[in-house]
Amino acid sequence: MKKIDIVTTATIRPEILDQTYRSFCENLFKNKEDYRLIINIDPVGNKNKNAEDVLNVAKKYFDDVVYNVPESSSFTKAVMWCWSQVENDYVFHLEDDWALKQEVKMSDIVYILDSYEKICSVRLSKGNIYGGNKRLFKPQPCEYIKHCDRGKFMLFPRISLNPTLFRKKFIKGAVDLMFCNRNPESQLVYGFVGSEEIDNLLSIWDHSVYLDNKIMVTDLGRTWRSKMGIKRKSDFVKWG
Repeated sequence: MKKIDIVTTATIRPEILDQTYRSFCENLFKNKEDYRLIINIDPVGNKNKNAEDVLNVAKKYFDDVVYNVPESSSFTKAVMWCWSQVENDYVFHLEDDWALKQEVKMSDIVYILDSYEKICSVRLSKGNIYGGNKRLFKPQPCEYIKHCDRGKFMLFPRISLNPTLFRKKFIKGAVDLMFCNRNPESQLVYGFVGSEEIDNLLSIWDHSVYLDNKIMVTDLGRTWRSKMGIKRKSDFVKWG
């Protein structure tokens, strides 16, 4: 398998990051030689820890680590910095607070991108793929005709920054057009920002959800955000 970049936007919460990387390395990233980690560590979170503690967790699971510790925190800038560093054809976007609940073969996810040139992302299902709005987001079933042992996936009309495998070509095109003052996920929705350049990019790609009928990943960050008094709104840009 070709080497894959993993990008992580992290805060100073090494215990949660350790849970995330442990679950994904046990169930998906089996051979660390196949992966290159790109991690941005925003200076916000556990006041009794520091960026070095987070970096030590990253180096515990990966040998090839590229990192950045900015002076101030910005989720959007973190995404943009990570995406600007990618080198390999496929890029797995993994924020620091997810757990993978079952074994998944990376080759099966890669197979979707290898087989369908117009699909630029394959998201691991977290259960509800409608985003609470069935009228706007109508997934389209699209099962394998051959190699059915690899499972199934559904086309979906928008990007997600949940654990997702992307094409580098999309990542590179998107990061050059993104705005620092807008939520990165929200601005990559067709017609949301009002940018003709972004809409033109989005119009040429399809997105998909892998194994949509199963809860494959769960969010570890909700409890932490509650303790910190942080609410992540749809337009979330900066921790604070």
